[in-house]
This record gives sequence, C-alpha cells and structure tokens, in this order.
Amino acid sequence: MLCGPHLKVNLVLNSRVNNADLVLKRFIVERIARCLVLFIAVALLTHASHAQESSVDPASEETYPSGSVELDDGYKGDWSDWYGKWVIVSFYAHWCVPCYEEVEILNEFHTRRNTNGIVVLGVDYDENQDEKLDAVKEKMSIRFPALLNDPSARWDLSKPKIIPTTYVIHPSGRLHKVLVGIQTKKSLLGSMK
Repeated sequence: MLCGPHLKVNLVLNSRVNNADLVLKRFIVERIARCLVLFIAVALLTHASHAQESSVDPASEETYPSGSVELDDGYKGDWSDWYGKWVIVSFYAHWCVPCYEEVEILNEFHTRRNTNGIVVLGVDYDENQDEKLDAVKEKMSIRFPALLNDPSARWDLSKPKIIPTTYVIHPSGRLHKVLVGIQTKKSLLGSMK
C-alpha cells in the first residue's frame, strides 16, 4: 500500500499520463475529422465534375439558322440539315482517359443513328486536322464524324475548360444542355428530355 509522498507522486504521474492520453486522443480525432472533411470535399468535387449538367436558358436559345458545317468525312452542309434530330457534340482528346470510355457509348449511338434519330459529332479538343485527326480517331476507336471547327461560338459559348464536355442540341437547333464530365448511355438519353 502506498501512502504519503509516494501516493502524491503516483497521482501526479497518472494525471500526466491521463492528460497525455487525452491530448493524443484529441489530436487523433481532429486528424480523422480533417481527413473526413477533405475526403468528402474531394468526393463532392469529383462527383460534380463527373456528371455536371447545366441547362441553358431557353430565352437565349436559337433555332437552326443557316450555318455551314464541315466534317472530317468530307461532308459539307448546313446545321439545318439535322433539323428534327437530336445532335450530340462531344469534345474529346487522345490524352483524356475518360473520353475513351465515353467514345464507346457515342459509337453505339452513331451506329444506331438511323433508328434512334440521334446525330453524333465529335470535336478534337487539340484541333487536329487531316492525318493527325485520323490518327487520334484511330487510337481512340472513334467511328463517328468530327467537326473540323469548334462550334462553341455558335451558341455563344467558349471552348470547354474540362473534357469530356458534351453539347446536347435540341431537334429545333437550340442548345439544350451542356454536360461536363463522362456521360453514360442513361445520362445522355436522360438529357434529351
């Protein structure tokens, strides 16, 4: 049994240990909380950039006025040629990893264009032309045609800052939606409502 000064020393030591434990526990809890906040913030930002969707103000939308269009497959025509069809304009680049996944979905839409009434057009983000564009399309297995010029200005938009970015054009020619981040078949079809 401890008594006298030994008890006092023991109580002081135990109190210091308990305080040290308390400080350590508080430090750990604060670190975990900070990590959780950071993790949640990153998850929210990733989700927002993954499938960000913005609707366009209908009052600012235009219908298909005449405007020439030229595709890499030799097609030269007018935007109004697609009146009555949904048009998907997708920005891609060979260095954009998510673009490869989206290309598979867009290839499927393009393959079924005669039955689904959807026109799929690509835009090479790096503005490659001729053989360089052909090489990018081959590397990415792109089977849909590419616009030879960025159409963003047509709808008073600037070149996208994030890719993949997809413009969904209403059958009347209005810019219906701007989709930022990789899209799924479901999100693309859902954007055409």
